[in-house]
Amino acid sequence: RRHFDDGQQHEMHLVVGRDLADWWEQRGETNTTFTVAWTGTNDKSRRTGQKIRLFKSTWENPQPGVVVRSIDFVSAMSKCAPFLIAITVE
Repeated sequence: RRHFDDGQQHEMHLVVGRDLADWWEQRGETNTTFTVAWTGTNDKSRRTGQKIRLFKSTWENPQPGVVVRSIDFVSAMSKCAPFLIAITVE
């Protein structure tokens, strides 16, 4: 959820399969929507012959004239465990 200087709030949803996927690269996976920003390995992925990956998501400010004061990164309490690496602003 984005919090704006004028008090308004707007929710953003990350959807598995649209915005991101399992961080372990899946054999035979067909992706037409999400953007892989980085692919690499760690000790466990090298042992299994797989790669791990991070995803890039981009959102437009629905109120370009109003400053985004803060962003909440909240789990939907599912079995997945999303994590945030970085946020940039243009």
